[in-house]
Amino acid sequence: MLLSEMVRRIKNEQNLVSDPTQYATASTSYYTVASYNISLSRASLMIYKYEIANANAGFRAQARLKIGDRHVGGHVQGGTAFAAKGGMFYLPAGSYTIEVQLRTHNASYSAYLRNFELGMADFADMAYVAMRGLGGSTLTLPSRRTVIGRLKRGTLYIEAYCTVTPPLTINGAAKGWTFTDWENYVYCQSVNLDSSYTISVGTDPYHVTYSAILCPWILPPSDAEIVDLGFPQGSTLYLVLEPLRSNPIKYLKLGKRRAVSFGDLTDYYSTASGTDILTWNYTFEIIEVSNCLLLISGYGGCISTMACDIR
Repeated sequence: MLLSEMVRRIKNEQNLVSDPTQYATASTSYYTVASYNISLSRASLMIYKYEIANANAGFRAQARLKIGDRHVGGHVQGGTAFAAKGGMFYLPAGSYTIEVQLRTHNASYSAYLRNFELGMADFADMAYVAMRGLGGSTLTLPSRRTVIGRLKRGTLYIEAYCTVTPPLTINGAAKGWTFTDWENYVYCQSVNLDSSYTISVGTDPYHVTYSAILCPWILPPSDAEIVDLGFPQGSTLYLVLEPLRSNPIKYLKLGKRRAVSFGDLTDYYSTASGTDILTWNYTFEIIEVSNCLLLISGYGGCISTMACDIR
């Protein structure tokens, strides 16, 4: 009997903006090069991406999104080669004007932005803090039984915009940002489910915008045991990993690092990695289900589907 669960709800996903136009500005202050009106019938996980470059190899281009009095992005790129930038944030239901803003760091050389996209994604098992200013919020996500086992860990993803590095605390402990890109700050780590996480970003006089997401299907940057496998011996396990905020190399490993490691080939019974859509399966014939860890990572990607062919 084949049991399948598609945790990325693609029927609810929508591409709201897809604009290949190349925009330019010589302004050293943020200048709105494009704007778009969108309407959300419910609170939504928003994914955005764009490419930026500068006319001169020695100077930088910088871009952000302006949504009301809040900002998202703030990425920078030095030189003439276009670089892909992007991220995720959560918006409440409502109507919005999304302004794409661009600046150069030298008025003699223009900044460029092209291939802007904005869309809404949807997953099962997701807790969130919608876009807000400085202060504290609490996230909790319960575990549950899936078709391949019980959920064990989720990814806590916090993305903030601030002109200086904002302080971040989680459950009262100071944390460093996992990734920074000029005015863009991301915290992305695997955490236990069935626990509460009180998040505080910024204090006066920090002018910060942030949102937070807790979801087991968004992949962390380091290997994590997202599901505690639990199904009959002899069954075949299937997983599909996909791009989300970017198209990274995604990694999947079945087994466990040994007492003394001689590399992945001797630690894991099966491995898979790749960009784009990655499909993997393994049949548990002689290897015990209860004696293996399933480890997955790939910052920027997600798990879309899992299945078990029960024997």
